[in-house]
Amino acid sequence: MRDELLGAFDTGVVTALREMAGVEAVHRGPADATADVAVALRLDIGAGWWAVLALPSATATALARRVLAGVADEPDDAMIRDCAAEVLNVTAGQAKTLLYGTPHHFTFATPTTPPAGTAGAAIGFDSECGVFSLRLLPAAAGAPATCSGA
Repeated sequence: MRDELLGAFDTGVVTALREMAGVEAVHRGPADATADVAVALRLDIGAGWWAVLALPSATATALARRVLAGVADEPDDAMIRDCAAEVLNVTAGQAKTLLYGTPHHFTFATPTTPPAGTAGAAIGFDSECGVFSLRLLPAAAGAPATCSGA
């Protein structure tokens, strides 16, 4: 199941960033551990999973500027976090569509703070805005704290 989810989320990230920000992202192998901005979605599939988008501050800011072009010249921290949450939300929607009608189809909740666990599969990405990662964690990784505004 993990490999099917990873493949769908890999495609979902690439599609979401292209459509939302006009940014090309490419899979670059293992993910870096550096992440100042992280958002998560609970995936309701099997025993449950978490999808976590983790970005260094500079990457998150550059993506927010691209997504919010014409709306906000200098996004503040809350806007940057909300933008990262929306990127993850659209990414999950793309992945969900790709997996529709398969045993791996899932539903998901509103973006929130990531769970404490770090064990799981990760995909590293590179883009003109910087590097970032998407991690899939089993639900056993723990329950996150609720995050307002996401």
